[in-house]
Amino acid sequence: MKKKYTILKTGRHELTKVAIDEILYLKAFGNYTDIVLDSGKKLTICQNIKSILNHINSSKLIRISRNGAVNKNKTIKIVDGREKAIVLANNEKLSFSKSYISNPLNLLR
Repeated sequence: MKKKYTILKTGRHELTKVAIDEILYLKAFGNYTDIVLDSGKKLTICQNIKSILNHINSSKLIRISRNGAVNKNKTIKIVDGREKAIVLANNEKLSFSKSYISNPLNLLR
């Protein structure tokens, strides 16, 4: 299967080619969004998370909260108790909101 890529503006005069399959998660801070890759590399983009998700346009990236999105192929466990968290392939936990994820089991499919 051929890898799909996206081009992201990572600096004033810098563009970076990123494989969508290598994106672990996105974390937003206002108009800035950090994109964390499998390698541990973090890219900071000067765009809000909604704009980036629209630009990438992949069904693999799922919005989990107002300020987060995950690659559903990198999700290994769902904690749906009081904590409500998603555990990713790198064992990092991210909180999710029921208003964004009505059925968390869909992230494991």
